[in-house]
Amino acid sequence: FRLRSIVHHLDRVGVQAVPIMAMMTFLVGAIIAQQGFFHFRRFGAEDYVVDLVAVLTLREIGVLLVTIMAAGRSGSAYTAELGSMKMREEIDALNERMYGGLNNGVYRAGFATTQQAYEEAFRDIFATLDALEARLDGRTFLVGEQLTEADIRLFVTLVRFDAAYHGLFKCNWRRVADYPRLSRHIETMLKVPGVAGTVSIDHIKRGYYSIKTLNPGGLVPLGPALPFAGLLE
Repeated sequence: FRLRSIVHHLDRVGVQAVPIMAMMTFLVGAIIAQQGFFHFRRFGAEDYVVDLVAVLTLREIGVLLVTIMAAGRSGSAYTAELGSMKMREEIDALNERMYGGLNNGVYRAGFATTQQAYEEAFRDIFATLDALEARLDGRTFLVGEQLTEADIRLFVTLVRFDAAYHGLFKCNWRRVADYPRLSRHIETMLKVPGVAGTVSIDHIKRGYYSIKTLNPGGLVPLGPALPFAGLLE
């Protein structure tokens, strides 16, 4: 049960359908009134009578027509968006797992105050990385054939991992560079127009290694050598 997903799709097939439904209702009423005017005038009916007949007719069949259109709009919307609904749910589930195990997992490890908390976070991090490495087998992006929110969420942690989290946060079982598919994912993301310009490894290292509680001396390491560094130049 995903409340955000339900609200999103109710908005798409319900709320966003209101303008087209209002327009169609107006057009149906206008057509009925026009046809009634032309046909009843031929038999001597006055404009008032014609308008009254149109109103009564619209009242009787308008609801039915609007219901039919609403059903058609909803049905076509669900049919057209069936794939995107499934993708959205898959992205949400993946985001949730990545946040707990990786995005926030590195901070749970880095700022842990007990050995047990550190080890739990550590295991979550590398279990998540292992799962993501396996998921990228034979595919470029995490979900479907296009870049999604899940790829962005993964990228922002991966691109910092070897430079900061591996050493400073003691997430040192493996480097991201040791994962071929995750490394390829970083390179793919950096080739997206505009992305490489948002990344500065020097800024990342200086920012993280300035945390006094974790690095009292404030020394910033010169390394590591990153495989994707050439894409940042």
